Amino acid sequence: MVANISRVESAVIDGRARTPRYIQRQLFALHDALSRSLPDIARSIASDGAVGTAEAWAEIAKTMEVVKLEYANVNPAQCIESEYSLARGKENAQRRLPYGCAFIIPARHTPFYSIIQPVCASIATGNCVVVEIAPSASAVARLLATIMAAVLETDTFAVVDQLPAIPSSLRGQVVVVDGSGKTARDIGRGAAIYLETPHSRTVAVVDRSSNVRAAAKDLVRSRMCFGGTSPYAPSLVLVNEFVLDDFCRAATESLTSLLHSTGSTQGGKPRRGGALDSSVQKAVDQQEAEMIVSTAAGSIVVLRSR
Repeated sequence: MVANISRVESAVIDGRARTPRYIQRQLFALHDALSRSLPDIARSIASDGAVGTAEAWAEIAKTMEVVKLEYANVNPAQCIESEYSLARGKENAQRRLPYGCAFIIPARHTPFYSIIQPVCASIATGNCVVVEIAPSASAVARLLATIMAAVLETDTFAVVDQLPAIPSSLRGQVVVVDGSGKTARDIGRGAAIYLETPHSRTVAVVDRSSNVRAAAKDLVRSRMCFGGTSPYAPSLVLVNEFVLDDFCRAATESLTSLLHSTGSTQGGKPRRGGALDSSVQKAVDQQEAEMIVSTAAGSIVVLRSR
């Protein structure tokens, strides 16, 4: 691990990852390697949790689209034009330089996307990349570690069990992307930017002027899909009282339809969200909340008391 970090540190200082042709080669190699491993990736995603085959392939499709888009956005001709603009007497006010290196801690939700998307974005912007993938990580994360380490240049890319402290020579040149939401280490000390996945509760608001049926359908899906593990899945929905009954009916229909089309389990595993939060269960027991519908996969509860 120390040797890998040292090589990446040298590459950051040299600016080795900045040239457009180098970026294209890295993105092409990554896309090619992923394309050849898609069946294994799909099986790994499905084996990691309450995610069905359809959701696994949906995540894969979105992720592969990101890789292709990042590759398509690289324009070597434009980069050369920009580089030599001053020599031709032209201003280059739009010139942008990469920070140097990205330290990435993947999220547990949609691990395939949460690893590949920041890796591709970092490569496409001319940064070196260091990804933390522990031996105890998910099956798809370990598989990706093997795939990426085999095809990406070891001078500008490294996979480590645990991210080290930012070297003094790279202070102010590292962007930390922390998708875990609960890193207690001082990994961000010395970073130029620290991007962290929110781990607070997500609240949705349904106003009386909303399209109630569309809102109910989208909110139910966001709560139920991918095992309900998304940090952006709403934990609480605030509904205007004038449309509350309509919303409850629409949400019940959407939940029933979703469970009928996908089943209350995916891949033979129970979906997260069946058990009520203890405070909500207490409110139901004390008749301060009304249970609208309850299933093994999730429930709809109206809290009457504020």
